[in-house]
Amino acid sequence: MSKIVHSVFFSVFLFSTMLGTLFVIPVHPRPTTIIVPDDYEKIQWAIGNASDGDTVFVRAGTYFEHVVVDKSVLLVGENRSNTVVDGSYAGTVVKIAASDVGITGFTIQKSGLYPNNGIYVSRGSAGNNISYNILMNNGEAGIHLDYSNNNIVSCNIVSSNVDFGIFLRGSGNNTVFGNNVSDNWCGIRLEYSGNNTFFGNSISENVRGINPIYSFGNVFFRNDFIENTQQIYSYMSTNIWDDDYPSGGNYWSDYTGVDESSGPNQNEDGSDGIGDTPYVIDTHNQDNYPLMAPWTPPPDIAVTNIGLSRTVVSQGYSLHINVTIQNQGDYRGTINVTAYANTTMINTFTNLNVTSASTITFKWNTTGFDKGNYLIIVHAWPVPGETDTTDNTRVQDVIVSTPGDVNGDFTDDIFDVVIVANAFGSTSGDENWRANADLNDDSFVDIYDVVIVANNFGKTDHF
Repeated sequence: MSKIVHSVFFSVFLFSTMLGTLFVIPVHPRPTTIIVPDDYEKIQWAIGNASDGDTVFVRAGTYFEHVVVDKSVLLVGENRSNTVVDGSYAGTVVKIAASDVGITGFTIQKSGLYPNNGIYVSRGSAGNNISYNILMNNGEAGIHLDYSNNNIVSCNIVSSNVDFGIFLRGSGNNTVFGNNVSDNWCGIRLEYSGNNTFFGNSISENVRGINPIYSFGNVFFRNDFIENTQQIYSYMSTNIWDDDYPSGGNYWSDYTGVDESSGPNQNEDGSDGIGDTPYVIDTHNQDNYPLMAPWTPPPDIAVTNIGLSRTVVSQGYSLHINVTIQNQGDYRGTINVTAYANTTMINTFTNLNVTSASTITFKWNTTGFDKGNYLIIVHAWPVPGETDTTDNTRVQDVIVSTPGDVNGDFTDDIFDVVIVANAFGSTSGDENWRANADLNDDSFVDIYDVVIVANNFGKTDHF
């Protein structure tokens, strides 16, 4: 290293160390991904240091926490079978206290008895997406929407909860689909809730399958009601139990009708997979078009998250791209997944088995790529029979910049030095950790990162 570089290195590093606290450097100039436990040891600490729009990616492991999500973030577990948030029977495990929150890829368990829940969505919270989790051994409910509207609850396994699997109280315009709800006292409970849609759910072996109380205008179709002690217990409620003809209604394991006719009035020749007589629930509720066999969802592969090791990468260095893939349908084969930087292919994973959810990691070496803004595009190739391909592709933006640039302004200057100096000595999980300051992507901000900044100090590229 030349004397000039030495001089720049020591003067800049000492200056920034002494004055770093005087600079107000935005920690999240743009949406980013925070990784637990790499960046922060606890999920709650990561949320506390996140901003609206960020992603909190949680690696597999067991986390004994009670989490409050009070920002509009996406909370992603690496694998729902072994990324566990355990409440130790001491209270609600995850409380959503903001709107537009996403939670996916977790086992959430052991909340304790009433009034505690696996996931509790607070009053006034709206527009959340709770998908592809396992909710088990919780108290009042696995998932509880409390006067909360316009949420999506999908593809969760909700099992062995003391009172309710899914509980809607005072909630409307929610969509509940593709969930497996079993072995709860009551599979789905509605109180004073209307205009919700339930489809494609498997509701089995509960004491009560669905229990609407003072609830009106909810729509149920293509659900499978299998061996519940009481399929439906409806009290002072009138709801819709089919999607008209030919879409049909629900499958009922105790339906005793036959399928010898077809047509809207079931008076035409030939069977159509729909029972010839309604399934009667009570005087105010009946399924006019009961299905003769359980409904099977079509194949559906989804890219649900992209987590970047950094949002600014120095030209010539590497970036790790963590991708979560979910099998949201009934597909038993293998899949192929490709990542691109703009239109240039980074790599392809072939013949992946994704029985539920999996995380794969691409490594992008930026050597030979121009400086500038890039879109990381991850595409899961459609599988045979897949009709919904809108969720097969996900995009995340990243900057390839001047070596030593940390904050993404295409200049290696004193502001970058300050960020590196303030993060100096930190490893993933420390409070002062800043992922972008780890310029060589070794999960440690050390002298090598300072040298990169010092060697390139003063360089700039403006577009």
